[in-house]
Amino acid sequence: MKQEGSKVGILFPDGDIKWLLYGARTKDGFVYGVSYADTHITALPDAKSVSFHITDQKSKNREHLGRIIKNGDYEDLQFRALNPRLITDEDVDEQVAYITKQGYELFNRPPDFILETENEQEQHTILDLTKLFNQAYHLALELSQNPSDIFGLCTAKEILMNKEYEAGFTARDTALIVVEGDLYEVNIRAYLDLTDSDNPLLEVLSPIGLPSLMPELKKRLGEIFEEKKDSLEKYSFFDS
Repeated sequence: MKQEGSKVGILFPDGDIKWLLYGARTKDGFVYGVSYADTHITALPDAKSVSFHITDQKSKNREHLGRIIKNGDYEDLQFRALNPRLITDEDVDEQVAYITKQGYELFNRPPDFILETENEQEQHTILDLTKLFNQAYHLALELSQNPSDIFGLCTAKEILMNKEYEAGFTARDTALIVVEGDLYEVNIRAYLDLTDSDNPLLEVLSPIGLPSLMPELKKRLGEIFEEKKDSLEKYSFFDS
């Protein structure tokens, strides 16, 4: 049987799963949203594009969010969001925070706290809270042993000169990266705040409803952890 839907949830230490997001096929397209929220989003594809609208589940009122062209050229959005700038000699003495290649690999280890399960009707993606805290705990232990092997402070020029450094980060929410022997500053703020009204990525994110879903998602997370607050206090998350 063809799967008709998907869910994203959180697995708590007592074995209880709280659902966070959902998606489901419809006759004409696809619906998705935050579990138990007041709204949902519908995607309606045609031959050349996908149209999106948000529906208030109580009043049934609909609002058109936008349209994404299937073969549209969106490659410039990421370039505009990163806004790369070549670092000149005037800026090479700026103090920045570095992360080493070892540190980068450490933070990018495949997570073991994401569980994928499925049945004939649905696919489930579940965040195992106990495993998440355990992985964070052991990561913190590794960081505390030799922190300078992972991160520290240096000048912008050292990011370019030291091959052990993966990248640098400034206080302006920008990153310094080496591209073909040159040092560039790129703006990572767009990826830290996906709902910023000046974010070029909103040209794609707004039609699919991300800014509309974020308040509902925060509300749902608050409800879940308030409901599970007492049971969480009974468990120790960290193994030895």
